[in-house]
Amino acid sequence: MFHWLWPYWRVSHRLSPFPLPFAPSPTDVREWYLEIDLLATTVNNRLPQDGRLSAGLHRILIETGIAMSAATSSWDPRSWFALYRYGADFAETAPKLSFHAGMQDRDPRVTAISSEEIGAGITCYILREHLGIDHIADAYACIQRGELEYVDTGSRARPDYFCEDANGQIVIAESKGTTGTYRKIRNKVDNEGWTQVQNVRPVNRPLRSDCGRVVIGTRIRVEGIPRDGETTTIIKDPDGEPSREANPESDEPLRLAYAKVLRFAGHDVLAERLLSRRGFGDLMPPIAEVKLPQVLGLPFLGLGLTPFGDAIGFYGPTGKAILGSKDGSIRSLVDRSLTELRSQPRIGTQGYVLPNGVMIVHEPETVLGEL
Repeated sequence: MFHWLWPYWRVSHRLSPFPLPFAPSPTDVREWYLEIDLLATTVNNRLPQDGRLSAGLHRILIETGIAMSAATSSWDPRSWFALYRYGADFAETAPKLSFHAGMQDRDPRVTAISSEEIGAGITCYILREHLGIDHIADAYACIQRGELEYVDTGSRARPDYFCEDANGQIVIAESKGTTGTYRKIRNKVDNEGWTQVQNVRPVNRPLRSDCGRVVIGTRIRVEGIPRDGETTTIIKDPDGEPSREANPESDEPLRLAYAKVLRFAGHDVLAERLLSRRGFGDLMPPIAEVKLPQVLGLPFLGLGLTPFGDAIGFYGPTGKAILGSKDGSIRSLVDRSLTELRSQPRIGTQGYVLPNGVMIVHEPETVLGEL
């Protein structure tokens, strides 16, 4: 048995019931155009200055699946829909990030949902890889749990995400996506998105001084439409009200962010325990005493498989920090584990590690070989 959680996963989850129509290769890298509209010079310097973005389609779809997973409700097959469906929508369009020409024949409502959800995956990728974000929680869940509040109590305009960067500061983020014209995505960013991120402010932790609010909108090109230009992502940082910093030690955003990952992997019970602070002692042995296997040079606490057939889990010390606490705060242990992770070598083409310690391993036999 390669790790202690695998038997629990086998009885609580389901493997993919049928082959995927198109599972993107980990080496399928896509390119698209970036339009930077940021006031923050420091953050701006983290972004590609040549006006180009590139990312693996596999990674974008994994980000979409996690983004679609709600921290506070049970596992939902719609969180895996992006992995089952959207990979095929990009078939034979490499190296550009473009929908294939058949999207023109789809019901516009279906295309609108596709572009919104892929836009969310692109947003989360940019937040993690270019804007220094470790943790991404849903803004509405943070409002419900007192981490975020409305500025105008008469309005319910709110953004998508409540994020925490590597320095423990908060970034409020809104994602937009469309297959329409450039004017349409620009309007969504400048008007709708601007209003949404301005109408909330953090209650407990400090808002980042540079780019504390960000709207990221992506217009996805459809192959075969004349003069359709190129897939374009716009990044803009509106101003807004400062945070109140009532309880800077709160770890609720971290718990919500990791609960999304646990739900994505099908672990509803673990997500509920994490959010309710009930502990895990009756479900598993003391986690601090568990010896974890080395996977691609890093200790690995496995959660299961993705629909793409990858192994998904946590960098060992991060997983132990998350699942080893009951009433106490997980903040200091998680921060320590991620600081340690940044000094570790990357696992290269065999997988990747997200800044929050989530590991994706493309060759699951390296993990499952001891079963």
